[in-house]
Formats: sequence, structure tokens, C-alpha cells
Amino acid sequence: MDNRLGVGGLLLCLCVAGFVACGESSTSPSADVPAVTDTSDTITPPEDTTSPEDTTPPEDTALPEDTTPPEDTAPPEDTTPPPEDTAPPPEDTAPPEDTWQPPAFPESASAVTLADPIPAQSILLRATGATTVAAVQGERVLAQDEEGTQLLDTLWGVVQGEFEDDIGTLWETAEWGEDTLMACEDTLHVLHNGFVFESPLQTLVSEQSIHTVQTVQLGDSPSLWLGTDTGLYTWEDETLFELVPEGLPTANASVVDGGTFDGGPAVWVAAEGWLYAIVQEAESLVSVPVLDALPVTQMRVDDAQRLWLLTNGDIVLRHPDGEWEWLAFSQPVQSLVGESHSPNTWFFLSDSVVVHHDGYFRTAEGMTVPLDADMTDQGDIAAAYEDGVFRWTLDSEVPPVATSWTGHIQPLYESKCITCHTPDNIGADLSSMQLWVDNIDLIMIRVQDDMPADDPPLDPNLVALIQQWIDGGFVE
Repeated sequence: MDNRLGVGGLLLCLCVAGFVACGESSTSPSADVPAVTDTSDTITPPEDTTSPEDTTPPEDTALPEDTTPPEDTAPPEDTTPPPEDTAPPPEDTAPPEDTWQPPAFPESASAVTLADPIPAQSILLRATGATTVAAVQGERVLAQDEEGTQLLDTLWGVVQGEFEDDIGTLWETAEWGEDTLMACEDTLHVLHNGFVFESPLQTLVSEQSIHTVQTVQLGDSPSLWLGTDTGLYTWEDETLFELVPEGLPTANASVVDGGTFDGGPAVWVAAEGWLYAIVQEAESLVSVPVLDALPVTQMRVDDAQRLWLLTNGDIVLRHPDGEWEWLAFSQPVQSLVGESHSPNTWFFLSDSVVVHHDGYFRTAEGMTVPLDADMTDQGDIAAAYEDGVFRWTLDSEVPPVATSWTGHIQPLYESKCITCHTPDNIGADLSSMQLWVDNIDLIMIRVQDDMPADDPPLDPNLVALIQQWIDGGFVE
């Protein structure tokens, strides 16, 4: 409104000025009319008063060029750059895959050193052979052969003969309340009060074969995890959920419960060369990639939360503090058995059986390699052979292995301490047995507090190993 008034006022002024100018030009000639004859005197004044230079003020006062500042005050080019400056942050915060790095891993396998053999004893459960066995609740065992599946007891032998329904090849079992779920070749079955029938959960993943079944305790209540040839599912609060970890595979996954990651409970999943942990944060499950390009055939967790992985005949061991070991036996490992309630993990080689017992690898003396095996609630082994099904136990009277400098402490020093603790290095020299003996009190304090440097404190099992060496009198 003000601009419009300004322009109108300007136009009004110009009109008034023009009107006055016109009035003056019309009256002045009438005053000079009598002197028209003197043309030489009367001609020059009009030239002076009508000079274009003097009569062009309207052009100076109009100034259309000065009154058109929209070009100066409306620069769209100046206001557009901010979006370009504020755009990059999503690129910096988006891709976790770009920032993920696998943990440090041994470059080559180290040979497993065997301690003294440990005797094993067996009891015959069934005289006829079996192809697969699976331990279920209590001390019972499902033993399967070509003719069917029987329910056995590790103390009393046969409990129930072949089931009427053909359940197909038995892959894995899990306890759910008072029942036992059985992942079989074609269908998920339930063992309830001695009867076997198809599980209603099978209809929720129709046309998929369930080969993995695990009872998992991550939150306040247990859940049942099911692995198929296409995905991974959980059954909790009467609802089936599909697990879809971003960027990680779930088809044909192996699952093991009872492990830890970053100090908290975790479920370990192996699929298509990936190993990842699933942990609970608030009310959600979060997946954390740990390793890739590692083909895992079997996984087990022991009561110390050590994770044992079978890959290409070797064993990859992850300690609870995140340290890794790559172990090679004298023969390729065919399979392994272990549970989170037992300190023992069993390894079945080509023609011998090795057990990890009290922190040492020992040969299970007297035990031959079975066709299949599983661990019972008591930590015994149910094993299937061509001539029968047996229960195996270890001799508990075997004296502990004497901890020595050359067999235990020196290898520990070389794997954990040698980077800094050598002559003329940044740490105190610990390169000999005598130096360890002289500094043992300080060593025990530091390994439980802040050593090794730039790593978590030493694994409690290794601290206990040093203590055993001290208690045994510093055996060389």
C-alpha cells in the first residue's frame, strides 16, 4: 500500500510540475508579443530556456533503473546452498557395514598339546545298534536306527519300544516345559508322556523343514528358536516371530545358547560363513556381527561360556574376554559334543576321542569313536555304535595335571606378554622362568587388573593356571 501511494504521489507531482511548466510557456510569449520584429534578440532566449539538458529532470527523477532492486534483493542463488551443506550427515551416520571390522584372529592354527589320558567307562543301554542318539529330559535318550526310534534310560535301559509314527531322521531336540520338541527330517514332533505327535508349530512354518530347535533364555521368560532352510524364528508368549537381522543371513542357521558377548548373555548364530551374536537391549533383540568367511559345521558352549566352533576339521575357540584360539589336532575333528551345564567338551577325531577337561585336552582312554553322540543332563555321553548304544563317563579320580613353566606358563607368556615384556622393551623383562618367580606377586595383581595392555584383564581360567603353577611349587 505504501509503495502504491509513493508512486501515485510521484506521478501527481510530475503532473503538477508539467502543468506549471505549460502555464509559464504559454504566458511568457504573450508578454513579448509586441517585440516580435527584433528576431535576432528574441530568438536566442528560447534556445537557452529550452535546452534539452536543462529540461530533462523528469528523466533524472524517474530513475527506473534505481527503482528496480528486485534483482539485488531477491537472490535465489544465495539461498539455495544450505541444503547442499546440510545433506552429507546421513552418509556419515548410515552404513554400519562400512565401519564393521572382524576381530583379531590367529594367522595360523596351533597344534593341540595333550595332557595325560583320562580313563572312560561305559554301560550298555541297548544291544542293537543305532545311527543317531539324542539326550532328552532327565537321563533319557532317544536312539534311532533304520527300524524306528526307542526311548532309553541311561540307568535302566529300554523304557519304550519303537514309536508307532515314523518321525524321520532325528536332527535336534529341545526341552519346552515338560515336553521335548524333536526337529526331524520332515516335521517338528513333540514327545509328551511317552507319546509322539506332530507339533502345532509346524503349521506356522508350513512347507519348511525345521532342522534347528533351541530353548533360549535372554529375557525374563524362555523362548523357543526354530531354524529352517529359509529363516530363523522365535516362539514366545504364544506368538511366532521371524528374526531378520539387518545384513546377516538366517537360512540354515546353527544356534547355540548359554554364551556371552561383551559381558552379557548372548545367543550365537552361524549361517553362510557368518558368525554373529544376538543380545537383548531394552525390549529388543540386537544382532552383532563377529566373524565372516568362517564356515561353521557345529557350535557348542561350555559352563565357562567358552564358544567352540568346528570349521574344516579344526577348532576355533572364543574365550569370554573375546580372545581367539585356532587349534589343530593330530587328526581332523569330525564332530563335537558339549553343553552349557558341563565343563567338558568332547571332540571326535578320525580314530580317537579327545575331551577338554579341567582346562586341558586329554585322550578319553578306552573310548572309540561313535557313529553319533549327545550329552545328558549329568554330563555323561550317550553314544551310538553299530553293535549297541552306550553311556560313557569319565574317571573322576584322575589327578590334575601338574602345571609347569615349559608346558603352560611359557606358552602363556609368549601369547600374551612377549610384545612388551622383553629385555630393553617398555615393560619389565619377564622372558625367563626366574624372572616370573621373582615378580610373581606383582604379576598376579596386574593380570587381574590391567594386563595385558590394551586388552581386558587376563581370562580367569588363565589366572587360575598361574595360581596352580604357584601352588605346585613353580615346576619347570
